[in-house]
Amino acid sequence: MLKFVARGLLAVLLLAAPVAYADDISNGSWSTTDGSNTAAPPNGWPAGMFPNQVEPSARAGMGGTKRWWERANAGISTTGSAGAYVLTPTNTSYPTAYTQGEIYCAKSNFTSVGNDTLNVNGLGAKALYNNLARIGAGSIQSGQQFCGAYDGALNSGAGGFQLLSGVPIANTLPTRQVLTSGSTYSTPAGARQLRIKMVGAGGGGGSGGSNGIEGVTGSNGGNTSFNSIVAVGGRGGSGGTDTGNVFGGAGGTGGSGSASFRSTGGGGIGGALGAVSSLGATGGAGGSSALGGGANGANSGSSNPPGYGGGGSGADVGNQGYYSGAGGGGGEYVEIIINAPSTTYSYSIGSGGAGGNSARIGNPGTQGVIIVDELY
Repeated sequence: MLKFVARGLLAVLLLAAPVAYADDISNGSWSTTDGSNTAAPPNGWPAGMFPNQVEPSARAGMGGTKRWWERANAGISTTGSAGAYVLTPTNTSYPTAYTQGEIYCAKSNFTSVGNDTLNVNGLGAKALYNNLARIGAGSIQSGQQFCGAYDGALNSGAGGFQLLSGVPIANTLPTRQVLTSGSTYSTPAGARQLRIKMVGAGGGGGSGGSNGIEGVTGSNGGNTSFNSIVAVGGRGGSGGTDTGNVFGGAGGTGGSGSASFRSTGGGGIGGALGAVSSLGATGGAGGSSALGGGANGANSGSSNPPGYGGGGSGADVGNQGYYSGAGGGGGEYVEIIINAPSTTYSYSIGSGGAGGNSARIGNPGTQGVIIVDELY
């Protein structure tokens, strides 16, 4: 009788429904230490397993290994278009979530357009990166095999895929835009980094004193800005008087916003005494910026200084006993580096300061400028 009962129980165990198959190979219950893989079947091989539990555990191990092999080898082509790669595995039950560091390989079905994404098994489109910057146009060619490792820290914590070594970067040469007017900058498709140089406008030169009329200080140069970062314009030069103290305008400095480099504009030269004749002293020279020289000491009505951000020169003296106008200051110089740039940015270009308008008229400063070098 006891033998009959034992045989019956053994038959029930052998005929019991098989255990459901395990999760993916990245399941936390799978251990790299052999002896630790003792979880309940099919996620482990505990001691004393029943015969009907061996088969699911073995098959689960084979399935997880094969799914890992498929991801690590570029045997599947992506679908999708226009910058949105889609990777659909053979077994769509897995993966169920992105796992830190897990690698996915595929064969591309289109050439990257820049700032592309990869969506694995419908888990959500994640940005593709190359050297921690968004990939550019042509970084992945149509028909090319590529691999990406998932990193949840990329894209400000939203997660992304870092392309692994061996994936070529397209040989796209840098481009440049010189902004002298307008208000909106558009980042070219595929640009991974922007390197920006800009200056505030130069201050205007002061007017010269003449025949009992004292000169007038030139106006300040306007500020130049890119997004929220500001380069300050140079200050206007003092107008000529009959008492001296004709100071050159200070160079622009102290602009707001976080920049990688700032340099104060050059100061303008003060006015000189007209002691010999009615034209015995020319105006003070304007201060230079990093992107433009200040105007040389000049007579009234001379042309603007060369380049951008230079201060205008002061006007000459009209009578002996009076001082000529002082030069305006040069604009502040600023450099900015932007990685993974946004689609658009607002900007403004400072206008050159006007020369002092009295008696012998001062000369204007030159406008600011923004130079954007675009790297892919």
